Amino acid sequence: MGFEEETGDRVLNDEDPKLLAALQESYARHAPYVGAFLVKDEPGTGPSLVSGFEAEKNIYDLKGKELLNRLYEVGIHAKILGIQGDRVVLVALGRLRIMEMDKPYNKDDDVIKATSFEVKSALRDVLNTRSFLMTYIDNSEFPRLGDLGAVISRVKNLQCQQVLEELDVYKRLKLTLELLKKSMEISKIQELVLETDAKTALSAKFRDKLEGNKDQIPLHVLQFINKELSKLQQFEASSIEFNETHNYLDWLTALPWGIYSDENFDVFQAKKILDEDHYGLADVKERILEFIAFGKHRGTT
Repeated sequence: MGFEEETGDRVLNDEDPKLLAALQESYARHAPYVGAFLVKDEPGTGPSLVSGFEAEKNIYDLKGKELLNRLYEVGIHAKILGIQGDRVVLVALGRLRIMEMDKPYNKDDDVIKATSFEVKSALRDVLNTRSFLMTYIDNSEFPRLGDLGAVISRVKNLQCQQVLEELDVYKRLKLTLELLKKSMEISKIQELVLETDAKTALSAKFRDKLEGNKDQIPLHVLQFINKELSKLQQFEASSIEFNETHNYLDWLTALPWGIYSDENFDVFQAKKILDEDHYGLADVKERILEFIAFGKHRGTT
């Protein structure tokens, strides 16, 4: 990999197919930004003795501290202007300085594994298991998991900054776990407040429905309705009891208390309506007609 000057921009000649493919993918995804750092010569070599490619041929095999030691500390933040073959045109946007990466950690450490499991579990609660992010989270390495969890926790920027500055992977995971737990507690409180407000509004709606004919409602019915309204506040909104009480109150407050219609004891008209609206059910119809006839005899139902 080497640079050529070209009209103020930089042209990157990339001999590494993996790096070139990564740059092409980034460019295609409309995320054309990279950090570029020059590679130091290996100890005991120099540009006059070793070609640029030979000096850099092992750079792609290095990782972590070994890789950092081969790079100059200051590089550039650049934008990819275009890619032609193995030539990548970059324009510098600013300088970058390599400060420090994550501290080395043992991937098989049981404590780190357990903490990461807790972080993932908390993330499932925050996001819900159907979130498309869960696949990404499950496959994230420990350092990335800590960073991702802090962002998803939606806490204040200063707290996220603490996670960002923590280079110890275990400590970062612990910080993230604390932030996620705090976020869940806040969410539960907010849900409780919203649920309480919703119940209060619902009770007020039922009371408003009674205002028009409250004087017509029997006292024992009013007492029963007030009792049911109190029960409504105690049940969780997702419970069966809440729905049953809600439906019962909806029915009680919808009844036209104190409003009565004139009784009609016309048995023949009743039989005509029953036959037109309902097929069969002779026994049931006969029982209804008997009830109407008995009411006519008494003068009231």
